[in-house]
Amino acid sequence: HDALKLSASWVGYRDQGLQAYDTYSGVAGTGSSPTEQVGSFGQVQRRIDDDTLSLQVLWTNEARGHEWLTTVGRSETRVRDHFEPGWSIFSLNSQVDDDIRQTHHTVDSRLTLGLWRGEGRDALSLKLGGQWGDSEREALRVTSNPVVNNALYPGGYNQAQPPGRKRHAGAYAQLDWRWGRWQVLPGTRVD
Repeated sequence: HDALKLSASWVGYRDQGLQAYDTYSGVAGTGSSPTEQVGSFGQVQRRIDDDTLSLQVLWTNEARGHEWLTTVGRSETRVRDHFEPGWSIFSLNSQVDDDIRQTHHTVDSRLTLGLWRGEGRDALSLKLGGQWGDSEREALRVTSNPVVNNALYPGGYNQAQPPGRKRHAGAYAQLDWRWGRWQVLPGTRVD
């Protein structure tokens, strides 16, 4: 008897406000400057928008020991940071605005084929799977000082947070042999 299950999920996260930039290493409310009050990197007005979508298909045939699970996902995160002059070591004399967008796409597919079933837990199955991912990052930094923009951030490029793209793919094959209390899992993987 076959069973098919389809599921979808979406998670959205929104946040904004004045906060410590990256890490907090000071004692809140001490000192006379914003940097002393919130830590060594200062403070930032940050806005975060994050959306994650996941779709999943699961097919099972319990009688034969077969299962196929595939998940497709996409997430996008956008972080916009604004520094007023003096808020951070990055904005000593001018406003600084960062706009960072990260997008991730993933596919994960796993197939289990039941090859033999004995008594109790005794069984032999073949597991096959593959994964694929694509991640992209866009980043832009602009200050209120054109001289700083031209000297340190030409075209909005910030070498501390460079844009880029990474793709990966992988596949595996694995036997799953169960005999009494023993389990042997030989396999191979390629990335």
